Amino acid sequence: MKHLLYIFLFIAVSCKDQTPIKSNSLPEDKTKDTIIYTSWSDTITTTTAELKKVSDNFSTSTIAINPDQAYYCDDNLGSFNSEVGKDQYYILYAHLLQKRNGIEKYDDLRTKLTDIYQNINSLFGDLQHGGTYFGHQNSRIFGYVEYSIYLYSRSKDNFEKNYNIEKQKQIYIASLRQLIDDELSIDTNTFGEEKAKRRKKLNQTVDSLEKLISDIFYLRRAQQFQSEYYQYY
Repeated sequence: MKHLLYIFLFIAVSCKDQTPIKSNSLPEDKTKDTIIYTSWSDTITTTTAELKKVSDNFSTSTIAINPDQAYYCDDNLGSFNSEVGKDQYYILYAHLLQKRNGIEKYDDLRTKLTDIYQNINSLFGDLQHGGTYFGHQNSRIFGYVEYSIYLYSRSKDNFEKNYNIEKQKQIYIASLRQLIDDELSIDTNTFGEEKAKRRKKLNQTVDSLEKLISDIFYLRRAQQFQSEYYQYY
């Protein structure tokens, strides 16, 4: 994936090196409410100015930067400067980027990636006995998904790895099942039948992941997403 690697290297530069091209596609009205109908059948209310702010911050003439970089490089987050505001920022980011990617064109890819990321989030949320982080991730995942689709659209004609990934996938899936066993071995919150039910639920989530990961792109995105956002010591 030479082109995919190039994109990752390109976006690794510092925030100061980014030169966003301001979008003129949105009006300057700072008070008008805007209803966003997402491709996930959800609706959010924002203002035209907020929508334009997100658009300006992650758009360039040739590439889109990832949602984390777009958010943390923003020196004036305004209403987005909170955990809930950050959730909305990522949803607006996804809404804008999916227009560039193609809503119908990548609908199946979007659905599968969303399911993969949500299952990973659910797995680690259950392993950690919940927490607000995982709830916020449910919203932010849409931004991560859309950026993954963007990477795919830039690289799909240049994939170099055409070998069978079944053994690699099984190693990854086995590592998740081993993680479940290890975590349950130190879990002092559940016992007996309750722990058996917990083990079954966790493994059912892994079962879902195993079915969803059908090629090298999905495998690599699952591995990257887990490594980036779910490290616990």
